Amino acid sequence: MSVNMPARIMIGTDQTRPRSYLLSKTDLFARALTAGYIPPDPPGTRRLFGWRLPDIQRPAVWTPTQQTRFIESAWLGFHLGVIVVTGPDEDNHPNADLLIDGQQRLGAFQAYWNGEVPAFGAYWTDVRPGQRQRFLDDPLLFTTLSPHLPDEVLTDLYIRMNFGGTPHRPEDHPDAQHRVT
Repeated sequence: MSVNMPARIMIGTDQTRPRSYLLSKTDLFARALTAGYIPPDPPGTRRLFGWRLPDIQRPAVWTPTQQTRFIESAWLGFHLGVIVVTGPDEDNHPNADLLIDGQQRLGAFQAYWNGEVPAFGAYWTDVRPGQRQRFLDDPLLFTTLSPHLPDEVLTDLYIRMNFGGTPHRPEDHPDAQHRVT
């Protein structure tokens, strides 16, 4: 018997961008809004670095400790996963410029740069300029999807990316058993 598998729905452009892209995107969004190039958001719209958060996204839930641990991992050069967004659209398609996956991670960057959480005991403004530049130049991975994907497809992607894992149990933690030597 031969089975026909479904077509790919996770089709997008993969890009590596420096972390400073987040700050420049925020600045560009603010200038475009001020100049009237894009309409103001309806009340209750949530944004992060210029991307809109779809209604399917939960609120920010990472604690300051989780944000700090993530930023410390970024300083140490860990792979930070892929940020999944939809691309822009000249006709202001309702699914353009959405942040599909990465809200907690990007929220940690925002909290760090706003001086709300430290990394290794130091706040962003306390870090030497050369080291700040190195941090901003380090890469972030993005997948940009078409803004014309239907809501059902974007919801399916979100569910598959965020609800498929098995949480660790407390007894699975290395400190509960032994450390790798």
